[in-house]
Amino acid sequence: MTEVEITLNRAIPKSLAVLSNEVGNEAISILHYLREHKESIFALLPHWSDEVLALLDEVERKEPLLETMHEPVELPAEKKSYRLFPFLTLIFASFSLLFLYHITK
Repeated sequence: MTEVEITLNRAIPKSLAVLSNEVGNEAISILHYLREHKESIFALLPHWSDEVLALLDEVERKEPLLETMHEPVELPAEKKSYRLFPFLTLIFASFSLLFLYHITK
């Protein structure tokens, strides 16, 4: 047995005995008593108990236990305007014209 089981096995009978003395042995009256004093009971619990009780659906979850993972969105790279391209085209065209001029001579 683990330490948690041992602790719970010791605590549960004592807790039920106190509740039985306080409100009686009927399960409905015990549940009504616990629901009526829910705020004060939760105020006495340690801060980590919310996570444990949330797994048992005993506490309203204020936020999800696990954050949803969003895949990073890759933005397409901006197209660079090639300012050098028109000049190279102009130089190529001029050399082509010069070559054609020399051939025809």
